[in-house]
Amino acid sequence: YLYDDGEMLQFMDTTTYDQIGLTHEQVGKETFDFMIDGMEAEILFHNGQAISVEIPQTVILKVIETPPNFKGDSQGGKKPATLESGAVVQVPFHIIEGEMIKVDTVEGKYLEKAK
Repeated sequence: YLYDDGEMLQFMDTTTYDQIGLTHEQVGKETFDFMIDGMEAEILFHNGQAISVEIPQTVILKVIETPPNFKGDSQGGKKPATLESGAVVQVPFHIIEGEMIKVDTVEGKYLEKAK
């Protein structure tokens, strides 16, 4: 995946270097929410038409916004975190802005702090 030009999501075939543009609808919100520039993606075609876009099941993304921790926050509690891709996932209270986390792209869930 190269970038979003506002109308189309631009992909490049890493073998031929051909660029392919797909609409947000073709890619699907559940997939696009976890995509960042430069991410590997696989486009599946049928009769010359793109029918789906697959990204890795787990990705590491940066937390760009999340509420601060407050004294007394429950150990097992969760809070929302906006990721660099624009997706919002629930994370444990100890996660702070700027941290890298591993996310399940199928379930849209936090897995762990990236190592």
